Amino acid sequence: MKKGLSTLLITMLILFYGLSMYLETQGFNPMLCTALRLVLLGVYGYITLKNKTLTGWILFSMFLGIEVGHLYPEIASHLKVVSKIFLQLIKTIIAPLIFATLVVGIAGHSNLKQVGRMGIKSLIYFEVVTTLALFIGLAAINFSQAGVGVLRPENLPDENLTVV
Repeated sequence: MKKGLSTLLITMLILFYGLSMYLETQGFNPMLCTALRLVLLGVYGYITLKNKTLTGWILFSMFLGIEVGHLYPEIASHLKVVSKIFLQLIKTIIAPLIFATLVVGIAGHSNLKQVGRMGIKSLIYFEVVTTLALFIGLAAINFSQAGVGVLRPENLPDENLTVV
């Protein structure tokens, strides 16, 4: 499949997936919305299988996780172990990857003056992009109100548990 067409199709699938989740919260037929999401997930899985890109697999897994959590929350709560293992693996690989990238980048340049300029540009880029990402995250959380009311003392199952 052509790359542009594939990207357009994937974008449309993601938009329709989100639309079906929204329509379900607005009182539309839950069975119809669930069936639509499962069909979209199947089509996206087929496209991912054909394209064989890592980004496609990550997005497919993310949407599959969303669907499992939405349809079967009791089963999804038992899958926390898998998410913790994944996050630990990510944390384990990030520091060595960044260090190796920096060492190879510096070792590949013979002109130290150029390395200094590149370092300053990298720091400025890092600061600007990190600040922008923080503002985007803050706006998304304030807009979606995700997690509101989850850890209130009245929602805790046991009186001996405390909220930190």
